[in-house]
Amino acid sequence: MEFNYLGGTNPFRMVIDRENCASVGAPDYFYAIDKPMNLTNFQRKVDAMGYDSLGAFLQDVDLMLRNALIYNSHTSNPYRVAAEEMQKKYKKGAKRTVQVIKKDMDPRHHYFTEKHSYKKRSFTDPNFCRQLDPNRR
Repeated sequence: MEFNYLGGTNPFRMVIDRENCASVGAPDYFYAIDKPMNLTNFQRKVDAMGYDSLGAFLQDVDLMLRNALIYNSHTSNPYRVAAEEMQKKYKKGAKRTVQVIKKDMDPRHHYFTEKHSYKKRSFTDPNFCRQLDPNRR
């Protein structure tokens, strides 16, 4: 996700730490933010399989967005506007993701698409099981 009003960049990829906060224009960042989070850290944690649950991942997303809203408190700040925009997309995507996972976790049913129509089939149906695994007897 890029933000045209921020020069086509995504500020959430930027790592802000105590060593570079002044040079990136946020010398007081750690007065307001205790635990920084950004998309670069997400990628590192995902690559290292550092999330043990979807909830842990979503907590880090919440932290990143909350940090951006706290540090960029003025409503006209373009970084705040970007955080609000990203938060809307995140909430919508997270809600859909949780709904899909709940459906997929139900052992009695499996949802799949076939020519854009949804069909509900039981795992106890042998024909359905053969469609999922042709080697199943």
